[in-house]
Amino acid sequence: MATVKSENFVQGNVKYAAQLIQGKVAGLSVSAPSGDPTEGTQINLRGTSSILGGTNPLVLVDGVPGSLATVAPEDIESIDVLKDGSATAIYGTRGTNGVIIITTKKGSNDMKSTIEYNGYASLSTIANRMNFLDANELRQKFSEGYTFNGANLQDYGANTDWVDEITRDAFSQVHNLIFRGGNSTSNMTASLNYRDIEGIFLKSNNEKYTARVSVNHAMFDNKLKANVGVILSEQTYNALGDGYSFNPYIYRQAIIRNPTEPVYNADGSWYERDVYFYDNPVAYIQETIGQNRYRNSRLDFSLSYDFGDHLTLKGLYTRKGNSNIRGFYQTKNHVSTTKNGQDGFASRGTDDYVVNYGQFTVDYNNTFGKHSHTWL
Repeated sequence: MATVKSENFVQGNVKYAAQLIQGKVAGLSVSAPSGDPTEGTQINLRGTSSILGGTNPLVLVDGVPGSLATVAPEDIESIDVLKDGSATAIYGTRGTNGVIIITTKKGSNDMKSTIEYNGYASLSTIANRMNFLDANELRQKFSEGYTFNGANLQDYGANTDWVDEITRDAFSQVHNLIFRGGNSTSNMTASLNYRDIEGIFLKSNNEKYTARVSVNHAMFDNKLKANVGVILSEQTYNALGDGYSFNPYIYRQAIIRNPTEPVYNADGSWYERDVYFYDNPVAYIQETIGQNRYRNSRLDFSLSYDFGDHLTLKGLYTRKGNSNIRGFYQTKNHVSTTKNGQDGFASRGTDDYVVNYGQFTVDYNNTFGKHSHTWL
């Protein structure tokens, strides 16, 4: 098992919790294969690395199965990584691909009340652009008799950088506020996190609020301990398709587009050509309007009793809920109507589910001379 504490986390512009321990644990592979701000990271602990192989490890957040998006990275105290056979021995087949145990920041007894704030801002841009011919360079090729599939390409009189038309310098900001305090028998932690992450493509935004409250109380000379925790989050982002924020078809259109073609006609309408799978990418973005909204809630309640003779009993109950609404529509100025005669298009979808999770454990720890025994 490898343990990484908060003081050793990767600092700075961290969008996902897994990036906190990137390069910190031997054998742990963390990658962000997509520039979409709504996409997370891919993690591989055991087995052959694969893009689509389903090798993600089991993630536990304060002992409850969840995901790396359950809590904000700024709200994490430590991350434990189990990457060998012990993960399977403890968690069964769920731990086949390894286990990541996330422990959130908490208060402690007799802790002086504190308020902690941290935040950062970042700017993203395209680091390495593909080197395309611009309109003037293409016209030079025309004058040299350049042909494609035996036919002269046409000069439409404009000078358009299509990739530049659909991208931007993306500004992102993150703010996190944590309150912690406690007395001799109780302690409380409350946090609020706001994330506004922009992608470099137009309309590729991701805004998320996460609130967490955890209350601990000890009774009967600290033998009986109770914990109540609540996590609430809401994520919204623009939708240019059914269930995803950015349609990669738009980028494909930008990189194959003739740079001598204009964005607009003389009358202000979108410039289009009647060519199969050849659409104005700027119009595709601007004439598609939509939003995805994801609301998550989690309620935890646990009781543990220490019998004093190396024996502790603990019961845990968690109720998790998720309510999602997603939708988008293409206006009548969208290519689906102007070229394909669809006369407008709209899509709407919802999901709603509730998960109940219970766990009962018996811990026995004892030492016999030089030998130590632990039973779970």
